[in-house]
Amino acid sequence: MKFLFNKKIFLASIVALFGLGLSSAFAQETVELNGDTLEYSMSGNIATAKGHVVVKYRGAVLMCDEAEMDRNTKIAKAKGHVHLHGGSSDIYGDNIIFNFDTMTGEFMNANIFADPYYGKAKKIIKAGPDKIIMEDGYMTTSDYDKPGYRLRSSKIEVYPGKKLVAHDMTTVIGQVPLMYVPRFAKRLDQRRPFITIVPGYKNAWGPTLLTRIRVPLNDYLQTTLHLDYRERRGMSEGFDSQYQIPGFGKGMLRGYYMDEYTLAQNHIWDPKIGHTTWRERYKLSWRHSWNINSKTNAIWQYYKISDANYLKDYFQKENDVDSAPKSYFVMTRSLPVGMMTLRADGHVNRWMDEVTRLPEVTYDLAEKKLGDTNFYFKDTTAYVNLAHEHAAPSSTKEKTIRLDTENEFSYLTKVGIFEVKPFVGGEWTYYSRTIDPENTDAIRGIFKTGTSISTKFYKLYDAHWDALGIKINQIRHVITPTITYDYEHRPTLLADRLNQFDGIDNRQAIHDINFGTEQKWQTKRNGKTVDLVRLLVSTDYRLKTDAIGEGLDGINWSSDVKPANWLTLYTDGRYNTREDNLSTANFDAYINGKDDKWRFGLGKRYNRAVDDLITTDFTYKVNRKWSVGLYERFDAKTGKMKEQEYRLTRDLHSWQVDTTLNYKSDGSSEVMFVFKLKAFPQIGFDFNSGLSRSQPGANPQ
Repeated sequence: MKFLFNKKIFLASIVALFGLGLSSAFAQETVELNGDTLEYSMSGNIATAKGHVVVKYRGAVLMCDEAEMDRNTKIAKAKGHVHLHGGSSDIYGDNIIFNFDTMTGEFMNANIFADPYYGKAKKIIKAGPDKIIMEDGYMTTSDYDKPGYRLRSSKIEVYPGKKLVAHDMTTVIGQVPLMYVPRFAKRLDQRRPFITIVPGYKNAWGPTLLTRIRVPLNDYLQTTLHLDYRERRGMSEGFDSQYQIPGFGKGMLRGYYMDEYTLAQNHIWDPKIGHTTWRERYKLSWRHSWNINSKTNAIWQYYKISDANYLKDYFQKENDVDSAPKSYFVMTRSLPVGMMTLRADGHVNRWMDEVTRLPEVTYDLAEKKLGDTNFYFKDTTAYVNLAHEHAAPSSTKEKTIRLDTENEFSYLTKVGIFEVKPFVGGEWTYYSRTIDPENTDAIRGIFKTGTSISTKFYKLYDAHWDALGIKINQIRHVITPTITYDYEHRPTLLADRLNQFDGIDNRQAIHDINFGTEQKWQTKRNGKTVDLVRLLVSTDYRLKTDAIGEGLDGINWSSDVKPANWLTLYTDGRYNTREDNLSTANFDAYINGKDDKWRFGLGKRYNRAVDDLITTDFTYKVNRKWSVGLYERFDAKTGKMKEQEYRLTRDLHSWQVDTTLNYKSDGSSEVMFVFKLKAFPQIGFDFNSGLSRSQPGANPQ
């Protein structure tokens, strides 16, 4: 026999009649069962709820139209709009049998949401508190019933908030299978795209299609595959593999290969007007870092490139960073006193000049206080086997073994409000060979001395401000002036008698006084000191015996201004006092609108000997579906526009497409379409080498 109770009188009546209620019966396990109506069996083991049913237990929430709960086994049978919420995942289905004690159960014809993925499967198994198995289903980032793309798989394992693993996975766009992968793993705590598609057009290449597909195989190996087509250059393929070896560090292995051809016609379907030329071009790089222990670190880098222009032609971003990357090994070891470094540089790319170091061993002792005195000592000693190998086909090579040691004694004292630090030292260098073949086993000596004087002034202003996103709670102005006298005697062996391998071989006489000042305007925010403005100004006055010649030798400055998160200003430059002109001047300004409605960047790069570039970058969100952008690079010296770029972005629900038109002063133009998933917002505009330009104020090419 059963009794029917309204929800409002359920607890009171059950407690009164039976000495327990559902909530008290499950009190030790903190189970809650609520519904519009509740039925409780005479045996007291089974409770049935109907209408807006909610069951809460151990952080899991089960919602449905009707549920039956066995209080002994803690097994619930639910049906009708079933929704199981547990932490970072949600499962929806028509019915389920769920064990709240083991947090396991099965859904038939169910849907799942595990941020940022939506999925559907014939069967979804809740295999435990932290594991969900989908059988014969798919995952996607689109919440449409018929998504535009999906990852179809016979078995998908979801670890909510951690990772997703799919077996026998096929990427499907529309109804077209695009790619098969035996195993696919994706971290759910990282928003990085697994596919980027960039169709476009470039004058030198013709129509292009650049594709990048991420294949995260497991927690220790993630690979990105590149498959690119350029009508006038052919097919090319590559990979970027990021790996970790537990206990032995991590690294990145990259490769890109193309059997490049140059068409003798405008398009592949046009009649040939000459012979198509072919050549093999490639790059292969490897970088590995290993923290051997708390005191020892090692880095390996290998960089092989087929020719001098390959990076510039296809990997402009890499070329901007380093157009002639080196291959080397470096190991550093912290000693009880000082640090030891072992380095080896090889000559891998025969098409370029390179200085090899096989090997170089350096001992570096940072400034160290001597006992309880105010005396300090520092030293740098380096042994290196050097060779300057010229580019092929030349076999010319300059060699030497060099032992260089530089040390300095200093004394720190206070004189009134000034901190005074005189120092004396020298540099001695041994060369097994010099330019003169008769002058071997040569030793060069340089005597050094000088002193520095500095002090600090500050004043506190009772200023308060809280508007426009700028919060000021008093301002402290700190001024630190410094004067440094520096003397280095003329080397006993001049630079023109030595082969030039690096800066050590080009020592010259120095005799100058440096005047510098640092100013800061600071405030307090959340108990921490924040720099609103930082300004550095310095100049050298060369004395008569300086190698450069007597007189004021330029004024240098740099400043950082960041009063709020929406505004950043930076500037630096140099004024040439000898020629009475401005040598360089750089300026950057970044402004963000409220809620990122718009962004504006302004940059200026002035180099008297090269150019005077002004760059602007503006982005504006018209509405939630459309945004526009404009980038320009203008050479004020020639009065010519160097580059223009127009961007149009369209929100396509789960996808976002960026259309970019780019024009350069050399007459080249490009159009690019970048398709990226909105679920992965960390991806920025990535045009591979099809479109690579500096950000506003960055170093232009």
